[in-house]
Amino acid sequence: MVRAARLASADPELRVSGSLGPGVAERAVLSSDQVEKTRAPTELVEVPPGDLARIGQNQRVSGEPDPASAGGGGSRGTGGERRARQPRGAWKRPPRRRVLAIRGRLRELYGRRRNHPHEEPVSELVRTILSQNTNDTNRDVAYDRLRDRFPSWAEVRDAPAGEVEQAIRPGGLAPSKAPRIQEALRRLDEGLDLDWLRDAPREDAIAYLVALPGVGRKTAACVLIFSFDRPEIPVDTHVHRVGARLGLFREGAGLEEAHDEMLAITPPEDAYELHMNLIEHGRAICRPRPRCDECALRRMCPYFRSGRGAPTRG
Repeated sequence: MVRAARLASADPELRVSGSLGPGVAERAVLSSDQVEKTRAPTELVEVPPGDLARIGQNQRVSGEPDPASAGGGGSRGTGGERRARQPRGAWKRPPRRRVLAIRGRLRELYGRRRNHPHEEPVSELVRTILSQNTNDTNRDVAYDRLRDRFPSWAEVRDAPAGEVEQAIRPGGLAPSKAPRIQEALRRLDEGLDLDWLRDAPREDAIAYLVALPGVGRKTAACVLIFSFDRPEIPVDTHVHRVGARLGLFREGAGLEEAHDEMLAITPPEDAYELHMNLIEHGRAICRPRPRCDECALRRMCPYFRSGRGAPTRG
């Protein structure tokens, strides 16, 4: 039987840039315990629509459109520079040999990563929702407090909303995350079972997950790859920035397009490794203000060859 749910009217993983205040932009790259935390106070982060009003007046919505929308116009580049959106016709999907060359160079730098799927999709779903707009430490504290207070997911689902909110308060945005988690659990079947995602057609699995409250393409991809080692490349802020600079997808591509392109060009067996190493490179070298003079990939990087890569100062 094919499981279905009503599709959300908009992608909940909108991206906002600006100063989000102490501890908010210091957020998790992924929800897996295998991923180290990243500190990115000036990077794009993902904020569900219901949380936008809580952030304050000193933020601006990213120049990138919502993935579901169309349109052109200018956008702010991943390095902070002002640039025009790259026309679709000006970019060509990189050939396999180029993708493999980038993968190989990243492997030389950061090693060959191996995935260890934990096969706990409901836990991954909840943990990923908790990880939004916070760091790994706060996420883990919130998750552990939730499980200590409510040993089963059925208890979390049926608990008074205020009690769930109190349990996850260290993770931030608890008034938004608590009802989102509970509603997501209510939409699962009575057994709170997501194990069927292991063998479901990919399109059905993604459609089901993104219809849940607080879940967009990145969260859905996290559930599939970290729970079952299904080939996905969650596009977080690092992958979005580094991938665009390397020409793995079109500059100015929205998250939906970036996810689709990364999936199309990446050999399934390399998905986890490439994802993790792009994150590591974005954290170490290809930052919002990139260290191009230190980068081992600069000779194969369209961003550097265009002259936008500035020497590192200080």
